[in-house]
Amino acid sequence: AKRLWRIYSVVWIATLVFSLLGAWYVNSVLDVVKWFIHPTHYHFIASITLLYIPLYFVSWYIELNRTNYALAAFGLLGAQLFLYIIIYDRSYYHIDTVREPMIEFLFFQSMLLGLFFRQKCISGSFLINKKTVGQKTALWVCMFVMLVVYFVSKLLFVKCTSLSEIQLLNQVVLFVVLYLLFNCTFMFEDKLKELSNKKVWCGVKFLSDHTLEIYCVQYVIIEWIRNARLPFPINWVVLTVAILLAATVLRWTSQKVIALIKI
Repeated sequence: AKRLWRIYSVVWIATLVFSLLGAWYVNSVLDVVKWFIHPTHYHFIASITLLYIPLYFVSWYIELNRTNYALAAFGLLGAQLFLYIIIYDRSYYHIDTVREPMIEFLFFQSMLLGLFFRQKCISGSFLINKKTVGQKTALWVCMFVMLVVYFVSKLLFVKCTSLSEIQLLNQVVLFVVLYLLFNCTFMFEDKLKELSNKKVWCGVKFLSDHTLEIYCVQYVIIEWIRNARLPFPINWVVLTVAILLAATVLRWTSQKVIALIKI
């Protein structure tokens, strides 16, 4: 409930403000549902609000029975493979389209992966801290290789329609990339905190704290800046500053609302 309230407070405030400014239009009951109840216009948020519910119960079961998040992720992959074979339209490449229902499996698996690494960090058994320099280097090499494999596979699937039958491999490769990315980047957190100059860490922390708000405000601001037809790189600077300022104000406002209406 707290996580959903954290999301909805931001979505409701952003949508209300942009509606008053004329960027969004809410003209019917269906619009109210799509903007405020199941916010499908924010497609990632629409997925998160749905997936948080099964995620809670899966996490509860895993913690209670001391099982592994990785096993749950592989179980989801099995269910996805079954649906992929039975009902999925494999005649063209579309498995990574953000509004494609099948991508919900990847989203949920990614959430489980994040919890898996969080569990490792809390327990103090995070593997990266026990690896040698050679092993860490090998992880970085593997990650960059898999990134290349991922982007090459996307190009191949887009260009070669004959490969659409095996497009599920694209999500499998991406999941491996995410796993390696978590492994490689987690080692930086403590190092950033230990830096005598805290500006880098503060910048990382700021962005990580404001990702939800940045996502909510970006669409409207990108469109406004595009319509302003500013030359590059002025447009990029104005866009970045405007998004960060709007996200900061939105987070501050939502935190005040959350503090006022506690769940």
